[in-house]
Amino acid sequence: MHACLKTFASLSILTFAVTANGQFNKPVSVSGLAPAQGAPEDQASAPAASPAETLRALQNMNEATGDHLAATNQRITQMTGFLESKGMLEGFKATDDPPKMLPQAMSFQEALNVAIEHDAAMGPVDSTADPATVQREVTAYTNMVRTTWNQYQQGMVTVQRMTDYMNTNGVFKEYLSWADDQKASQHEEMVNSAHERAQEDQKKEATREKQTNKDIDAAWVTYNKHHQEMLNTAWQHYKFRDKMRLQYYKYSQEYSHGYWNNYGDSYGDVY
Repeated sequence: MHACLKTFASLSILTFAVTANGQFNKPVSVSGLAPAQGAPEDQASAPAASPAETLRALQNMNEATGDHLAATNQRITQMTGFLESKGMLEGFKATDDPPKMLPQAMSFQEALNVAIEHDAAMGPVDSTADPATVQREVTAYTNMVRTTWNQYQQGMVTVQRMTDYMNTNGVFKEYLSWADDQKASQHEEMVNSAHERAQEDQKKEATREKQTNKDIDAAWVTYNKHHQEMLNTAWQHYKFRDKMRLQYYKYSQEYSHGYWNNYGDSYGDVY
């Protein structure tokens, strides 16, 4: 992630943040602003790279572009909120001027070439995957990242158009101050929300612990009851066996060597 952020660090055009609002994404072409002398993007000079290296670059580019697109969309929403609060929103929507400057505009292929060149410093990719599988992944990632990249480029156009409009009307510095206030407010709201969630979690945990202890106590009551029943049964069995042994001993002593019922044995030498 650190490597891919460095790759695309030069592509960010502002440093504020908020969510997307597609109503301002007027289709303004960026082809005239991109360097490449009007050549089709698929004709851009690409560095030699294996399919596995291209896949690695696409994966890094996908992650970085997704982050930048999210930030750009957030920025558009925040700028929209500011213009609406100033009563300037309808005025901006009525304009269709292209950006006065957009030096970071790049075609998808140009950006991919940059990613491949940058990732080359990481060394070759030691891939044992089936080449056909890798190529299918390259194709899939290319289609996905191209879409995200084009959305990001169009988002940058929208942000720059809104920036130009605020600069023309002398409110861009005011927007920056307003954005700082919004960030502070959002941070405070986030902290308060986190605190409330933590309190709710503590209550839920206390309730769960109380119920768990209640269940444990009930289980012990049941266990002790069964244990006592088992002890009582064992005691009754012990008393019965002891009584039987005692009776056996009594009768064995009474009849072993006597002459009871004509069963006398004067020797007494066998049982």
